[in-house]
Amino acid sequence: MSTEPTPAPDQNAYASAGPRQARRNGAAIVTMTALALGILLAQSLLHGHLSGLDEYDDGAYFGATLQLLHGILPYHESAFVQPPMLTVWLLPAAALSLLDGTATAFEAARIFVDLVAAANVAMVGLLLRRRPTLQVVVSMGAMAVFPGAVRSAQTVLIEPLLVFLCLAGMLCVLEGGRISASRRRVMIGGLLFGAAGATKVWALFPFIALLLAAWRLGPRVCLTWVAGGAAGFVACSLPFFVGAPSAFIHDVFVTQAVRSAGSGYTDWERLADLTGLPGLYSAVLGSPTSGVVLLVAVLAAFVVLCLLAFAIPARQRLDGLEWCALLATVLTGAGLFVAPDYYYHYGGFEAPFIALLYGAVVVRLRARVAGLAPAGAATGAKGGRSMARLRLAGVVLVTAIPLVLLGAMVKLRLETIASAPAATQVVAVVGDRLPAKGCILYTDPAVGILADRFTADVHGCPTVVDWLGQERVLDHGIDESSSDTHSAALQARWFAAVKLSVAMVINKNTDWNATLTHYAREHFHLVKQRHHGFAVYLRDGAPRP
Repeated sequence: MSTEPTPAPDQNAYASAGPRQARRNGAAIVTMTALALGILLAQSLLHGHLSGLDEYDDGAYFGATLQLLHGILPYHESAFVQPPMLTVWLLPAAALSLLDGTATAFEAARIFVDLVAAANVAMVGLLLRRRPTLQVVVSMGAMAVFPGAVRSAQTVLIEPLLVFLCLAGMLCVLEGGRISASRRRVMIGGLLFGAAGATKVWALFPFIALLLAAWRLGPRVCLTWVAGGAAGFVACSLPFFVGAPSAFIHDVFVTQAVRSAGSGYTDWERLADLTGLPGLYSAVLGSPTSGVVLLVAVLAAFVVLCLLAFAIPARQRLDGLEWCALLATVLTGAGLFVAPDYYYHYGGFEAPFIALLYGAVVVRLRARVAGLAPAGAATGAKGGRSMARLRLAGVVLVTAIPLVLLGAMVKLRLETIASAPAATQVVAVVGDRLPAKGCILYTDPAVGILADRFTADVHGCPTVVDWLGQERVLDHGIDESSSDTHSAALQARWFAAVKLSVAMVINKNTDWNATLTHYAREHFHLVKQRHHGFAVYLRDGAPRP
């Protein structure tokens, strides 16, 4: 009786994909990328979303980029509570403001983020280009419709750009499904992860995952990886650090470390969102008891499937790509789970790693079912045929379930986009009430950007764009708290901005002390009632628009 030889642990079972499979995978990559791009563009173009007010962060990020375009560095004159490279990636879009205004530039930046998010789906496919086609489709499909990934691309947010750099680094360091022994490839991958860390410090989680996966290759590879990451981060951050070293450290690291906890999603809602499964977050949010029971059941089932796919002894051990997907999913998910805050777009950073893991689990389970028991003489001819039919049914089932689930997720995502409410347009907020000249104070910079009256780059106007970030920096990481009115430094910033302004577009969450409130009442009058939470005030004696 003969037995099949057991492959060595480093053997890559997928490296010899033939030209027919390569063509199938290429078609799958193109198709799934097109699907992702269609979903993202539908989200941006329907309901006036491209030119509408979305949320606060996008205006703060793009406003800081517009300032950088005019020579005002982040951290130097006002707070920016993220690493600096986001403003660099958005500079090409911001440059369009020199030709056709800030509103057009902002819309271009939103389309740019859509293209980056679609490229992320394509890179997931490229990482799997030598794997079974089913794995390519499942992983790319999961990435394309992952709720957090889609939501984080609805406007100018960090996650798509962060994911792009991390996946680019993985493409460099992973060669044929294994961690490359080439120090050049490892160094380039580390540099890309360093640039990712200079975009958002979350890049540290998958960076550590790849370091652990490369550990068995020896200290030279690991040291090269760490050196590349450090060099990339320093090179991208150094110009901004030199401009304001103390503010850089305080804004990027200290403020994030001490920021207030408890905002956004609860622990159970975080877990549900991080799975990316359709309806699970809504179930937990709508019915906490039954939703949590369902969530626990889903998580337990997935752990069992992972054990069946990876932990039970099998001929083929995990390769470098599978180790990276598994470790990055665990470390990134754990980091986001314990973070002080968690918002709707955070899951977009977990999306590529758990999508890669989903695909790996599916194809390994299919292979396990296909080889459950030998057919033929060992069980008798009749028993062999029965076992063959059972194996075929199992293979079909394991193949069909993720594809059906993918179809349901696509349908749900499109229905969610189609039924979304119309986006609030800036004309509804400010109308024609803004003067053509002079400094204007916005508590939400997106209003000024979309109104083509973003004046932070005008000489003599206040340089603070991100007032919530400025609030966190000057109030020990606390956001929108009652202590704001007692922060002398914050109130002084507000007072300086109000005294320089000819108009104000402010929301109801603005916390001013009695002195500042009295000054505003004495020198400004209301010209437009609150809409979308904002009110427009014009300085007494200022020319009417």
